[in-house]
Amino acid sequence: MASWKFLYELLHNENMSAHEIVNTINVKPSRLRQMLLSKRLAARLASIKTVADKKAGRTVVSNVVPAIHKMSELIDSQRPETARKACLDMLEVASKNRD
Repeated sequence: MASWKFLYELLHNENMSAHEIVNTINVKPSRLRQMLLSKRLAARLASIKTVADKKAGRTVVSNVVPAIHKMSELIDSQRPETARKACLDMLEVASKNRD
């Protein structure tokens, strides 16, 4: 009988579609619902999400310093219009990412 661990392994396989996963498990819809509602599966998926969020946060933070240096160079340059546009672009991107 398929377990939540088996389902987790299949979900973790990025090469499989949802249809392929359901066909591989080969269980009744009621059993699949039980497996998907498993607290252990939810906890495992939540921990994976937490790790992914932390990695993404580190990537963003590691890119902030170079971006700040580049913005400083643009602001200090002799081209005020370029600096103005760069600052406006940065504010626009930050605004979109916040929402």
